[in-house]
Amino acid sequence: MDLKLSHLKKYKDKRGFLVEFLKPSELSRKGFIQFYSATIKPGKFRGNHYHRTKDECLVVIQGRVRLIIEDIFTKDHKEIILNASKEKLPRIKIRANIAHRVENISKKEAIIIGYSTEIPNPKSKDRWEYKGYDLLK
Repeated sequence: MDLKLSHLKKYKDKRGFLVEFLKPSELSRKGFIQFYSATIKPGKFRGNHYHRTKDECLVVIQGRVRLIIEDIFTKDHKEIILNASKEKLPRIKIRANIAHRVENISKKEAIIIGYSTEIPNPKSKDRWEYKGYDLLK
């Protein structure tokens, strides 16, 4: 399964912190063109779907989440715990055709920053509910 997990360093000073989410050297032929933010309440989830053409990166900036992923073709699946810390923020790149679900397992609201290789187009659906492996387990 094509998956890349990295941890982004927080540059801190008396004003707060700064994180570099994406550098030009990290862009592939499919450059990221849409940025968004999402929150997840404790015990709730987002996702349980896949995209046929779009790649996404997710950065957990607050909270602790369980990421459940599965390759829709090989059925290879993994569960990964992503925890925002005082020093680093976890970033995961999810390729097209990888089903994903992000569940908040912390006691406070989780905050996610995401970026993707495509802007959603209502005329061309690229978000497909995943009914293969039961990601709800």
